[in-house]
Amino acid sequence: QNSRELYALIRKRPSGIILEEGNLLSHASILAREAKIPAVVRVPDAASKLKTGDRVELDATRGIVRLLS
Repeated sequence: QNSRELYALIRKRPSGIILEEGNLLSHASILAREAKIPAVVRVPDAASKLKTGDRVELDATRGIVRLLS
């Protein structure tokens, strides 16, 4: 994800961010933390498993993403 897309995402103030790649010191993680937006990184196949409109529970402290029914 390039920087412009990342900044645009942060400006929209999402409830949380789920990323397939990165780490706690990646650009996306730092921006999310500074904007006080919970983020979970290294979620394998997140883009293929989660669809627009899905309800998820995000626990950024423990690094858990759970798809809700």
